[in-house]
This record gives sequence, C-alpha cells and structure tokens, in this order.
Amino acid sequence: EAQVRANSQLASSHAQLHPLVVMRSPRRYVVLPCALLLWCLTLRHTLVFSTVVSEMAPARKVGRRLSPSSVWDAGVLKEHMQAHSVKPSHIRSVWKLAYRADSMEEVADKLASGSNPPPARWIEALRRDFVLCTSSVVDSDTNDPAKGCKLVLRMQDGLLVEAVVMLLKSKGEDNDRITLCVSSQAGCRMACTFCETGRMGHLGDLTAGEIVEQIVHAERFALGHGQRRVRNIVFMGMGEPLDNYDAVHHAVECMMSDGSFRIRANRITISTVGVVPRIRQLAADAVLRHVNLAVSLHSATQAVRLRIVPTALAYPVEKLVESIKEYCDSTGRDVMVEYIVLSGVNDSEDDAKALAELLRGLNVWINLIPYNPTSIGESNGFRSPSNEIVREFDRNLRRFNCIDHRGNPVVVRARFSTEGGRDTNSACGQLATVRYER
Repeated sequence: EAQVRANSQLASSHAQLHPLVVMRSPRRYVVLPCALLLWCLTLRHTLVFSTVVSEMAPARKVGRRLSPSSVWDAGVLKEHMQAHSVKPSHIRSVWKLAYRADSMEEVADKLASGSNPPPARWIEALRRDFVLCTSSVVDSDTNDPAKGCKLVLRMQDGLLVEAVVMLLKSKGEDNDRITLCVSSQAGCRMACTFCETGRMGHLGDLTAGEIVEQIVHAERFALGHGQRRVRNIVFMGMGEPLDNYDAVHHAVECMMSDGSFRIRANRITISTVGVVPRIRQLAADAVLRHVNLAVSLHSATQAVRLRIVPTALAYPVEKLVESIKEYCDSTGRDVMVEYIVLSGVNDSEDDAKALAELLRGLNVWINLIPYNPTSIGESNGFRSPSNEIVREFDRNLRRFNCIDHRGNPVVVRARFSTEGGRDTNSACGQLATVRYER
C-alpha cells in the first residue's frame, strides 16, 4: 500500500506537468510511460530551441540595440522619424545621399540644403544618432581576388560574422556580376550536423543595418577590383534568416529601395532550413513574398533528415512540403530545394526515388550541393561524394519521373562550383568565426 501511494504521488506530479498523462486504473498509474513522455518532450525542446554554444565562443548577445544606429536599418530609421514627427517619405532621400556619402555629416548637410528639407532638429538628431557603418572588416581571405573573397566583419558590440563575395562572369558582359552571400545571425540555433555555423550556437541576431552593411563592405572590395555594384544577394551565410524575420524584412526593404542599392526582388534569395510558420508568413509578406525562396531539404525521409537537420523534429518533412506547396500556390513562384549530398547517407537510388516522389507535381527545382568537409561533419561520419555519385543521383531523379506542376522534368543543377570556396572555408556549411574570437 505504501508503494502504491508513492507511485500515485509521483504520477500525480507528472500529470500536473503535462495533461497527456492518464491513469490506467483507479489505484495505479503507469509511471514509466509518463516519465518517457516527459523525457521526449524535454528532448524536443532541447533540440529545437536550446542554444548550443561552443566553449570558445563568446556569450550570446540578447536584445541587441546599437548606439549609434546604422542608417541602413529601415525599422530603426522609421521609428526615429516617427518620434520626431518626420514624414517617412524622407527615408528615400536619406538613403540616396548615404549611398554616395563618406559620412553622416555629409548626409545631414546635403539634407539641410536640399529643396524640400526635413525639420532642422531632426537632421541634427540624424547626425547624432546614426552612422554609415556600425561594423568593420577585420580580416579577408581569398586565394584569387578576381573570383571573390570572404570578409570577416566585427559588429559594434564585438560579434563576428562572415560574408562571401563572389565575382562571377556573365555571358556577353565585360564586367563580373557580384553575388554576395550575407549572414543574418552570428552563429545559428538550428545546429545542422554538417554545418560549422550551427556548431557555434546562436550568439546573436544581426540588425537590419548590419545585414545591409555587408553590401557596403562587399562593394568596397569590388571597387578595388574594377567592379562597382552587388547585383545578387543570397541569404545563405551564417544563421537562419527566418529565425531573424523582422531584421531580414527591413534589410530586404532597404536593399530593394531605388534610393539605395536598387537590387531587384528576383535577384534576392532567402534560404531556410524549413521554419514552417515563417514560410507561411513569408507568403503573405508584402515585401518578402517577391524574393526567391530556397528550402534546405537534404532528405525526403524523416529519419534521414532528422539525422542531418535536428529541427526536423519540430517541422517534419510532410509539414515542410505542405508549406512549400502553400507558398507556391500563394505566390506563383518557384522554390529552390537545396540538397546537400552526403556520401552513403542520402545519395542512394532509394533516396533519389523518395525525393522524386516527394516533390512530384510541385513548383520547384533542385540544387544538388556536394558536402563540403567540416570538422563537425567528419565527427558525425559524413564524407564528400564523388562528382560521379552526384551525377548518378541526378540521373536517378530523372529516371524516377521527378516532374514539376506543369508536367515537365524538374530542373536539377549540381553546384560543383561551391567546391571553389573550400580552401578558404567559405563554401556551404564552412562559415565559422571561432578562430577569430580566441
């Protein structure tokens, strides 16, 4: 009787913690399933939401607010204007001047002398509270400046991020087209098991201004090599863009403004590991629904994807594909499906068949990316596939009738070009700033 009472008290305490715990009989609770259920719930919470911070990484920056702020931060600049009763239409004039200026003093002086200047008191506040750049370049890494460079940037509070400048030749054009791979966070909470950024843990969200400033630094680098403007933006650097949604929204708003960088929506790509609620939000966003979406799938089967992407526990493959279909139906846009090819893990004939069946009839195209070696990937047993294995995977997709919503074969591209960044640790999955933080 004493044991029964003890078991009842223990089970009762578990029942208070979670309503799914049920009583099997009037006198006996099944304690082991209760404990197992709670353990599973705790594991899910840990995998999806916890911060896994390396011992060598600095403490996470929570609630970051810059002082002075970046003039490229649309959200902060609009709040500043509203607080001073200034018309938001002046933001275009500010950015147009800032894009060509060397200092905020120059921006403020030209605003004051313009034909339709904003209030003088706000111009002085603008001069005091904002700067053209809050971040700085602390290092760069390149084997061939003619092809691009990896920039290491220090934020105002010491956080470090990396951005990759790629100078790519365009057919029929004398100049290179500059594609910039931008970071949206310092580190990342998604903890993908092949990715060095995920190994760092989530150290802090970048502000919209800090994201846009990566373009400023990239164009300064390009200017020194006979180029001028960044034409393409890919949110494929450090961090999960949809985990820093508001900052990414305001950053894209600035990038697209005809008063600043004038980057067209169809030249901006946001890559996500698959944050389902945010994908749905993206489809309804007046700004972001016009840019390109890339989803890192990496496997068509839940068990394999969970090994590669821990957040698959919260967003299973079926739910993710459902959100992709909803996005396509809502926006009418194609979605890029990114697939890291891992030797012996997700590159078999069965894997290709499962992927073809999963994506059949969707408005998508597939980007096959051979795994780039990382220390965390090696510790998890991952190896790079040969080019022939990747090509065979491509052939299998076609053989298993991987067709899009129009009934045409899904476009499949194998990005062997990503291997070019391996020597500077700037290829997909290799970005990490730990060595600069020591």
